[in-house]
Amino acid sequence: MQAGKPKVLYRFPASRPIFDMRRFAHDVRPDGTQIDAKRGGVQWDRSIYYYWWHFLRRSEKFQMACERSGDYGSKPLRSVYADFGDIFAFDDTKRGFQAWWNETNADMGTNRGAYLFGYPVQENVTLVRNAASFNSEGSLLIAIPKGIRKREIQRQLDTILSKEIPRKRGERLQKADVRYRPLHERMHGLDTALKVLEVRSNHPQKALWEIAHLAGVSKEVKLEGDEAKSGSRSHAADKKAYLAQHAHRLITRANKVIAGVERGEFPVTK
Repeated sequence: MQAGKPKVLYRFPASRPIFDMRRFAHDVRPDGTQIDAKRGGVQWDRSIYYYWWHFLRRSEKFQMACERSGDYGSKPLRSVYADFGDIFAFDDTKRGFQAWWNETNADMGTNRGAYLFGYPVQENVTLVRNAASFNSEGSLLIAIPKGIRKREIQRQLDTILSKEIPRKRGERLQKADVRYRPLHERMHGLDTALKVLEVRSNHPQKALWEIAHLAGVSKEVKLEGDEAKSGSRSHAADKKAYLAQHAHRLITRANKVIAGVERGEFPVTK
């Protein structure tokens, strides 16, 4: 038997959401948001996993699948529903996302966030007294003779570990069996694309340049008083055309991301 039950934690390929602001360091960004958390993670609404959840909420197909308890859509969409569950049963708020992330059931064995996006790791070094009961997944079993010096033990351990765990200092061990792994953690533009999509949904009759203007995606482009200042209507028309093109690009990008989450991939932008 092993001496004590090993403590199993979950790690994530990307920064996980942190809901308790007390976990964060005192340093803040210029916009007032926290920089990082003790023990890793980022502010909940700056995590790639939150954006994954939020973009999935923008999918009309997934909403239909939730309304029909998964009996709708393609095989990948049904599979996403089976794993993510009815996300629309939770409010589109911090409290709702946190409740969904922490939801558990017997099949998952842990909370939904860890089940979907994490991989288990054993954090403690454990004394194994019966090798037959040893679970080798994610661990190394090393025989150490009791009669050699500690310095020699350490030297030999360093040699073994450098071969068996070849990674740079601070580099995370990436497990291959994560159910859903972000394609990357670059979130630049995702929030803007979501904002434009939401404004368009709330104002379907507005022109594209108006949608971009209302969403505030191009603050450097100001329309108020343009005609009076420039003395030319064409100057304002050029700015409206620019805003319309910008809005169209962002909506196209958002739709590609939504199509990706419907088949379990995020963030797809090409």
